[in-house]
Amino acid sequence: TATDTGTAFATPQADSINATLVISAVTGTNPTLDLTLETTADGTNYYTVGTFAQQTTTQAGLARIFGPLGATCRWKWTIGGTTPSFTFAVTSTLSRDD
Repeated sequence: TATDTGTAFATPQADSINATLVISAVTGTNPTLDLTLETTADGTNYYTVGTFAQQTTTQAGLARIFGPLGATCRWKWTIGGTTPSFTFAVTSTLSRDD
């Protein structure tokens, strides 16, 4: 129901993240969800690696590859609309390009 940032997670020696977004429930008037992957090399200054397209309804599973990555990543989501609520999960797998 609120815009937030997830807990940072280590991505050492990973070149990309294969991510799947599943949205199981959506309520509210004109609800929107913007989901972004951010990365950092220094643990302080994050920048956007990429985003999923804006979502407004349930989704069985949207896949996306994000990269290149710094040493740490985190998910950031922005929820909009009138009394919006999203139930969602992101599953990630780290990949190395060698």
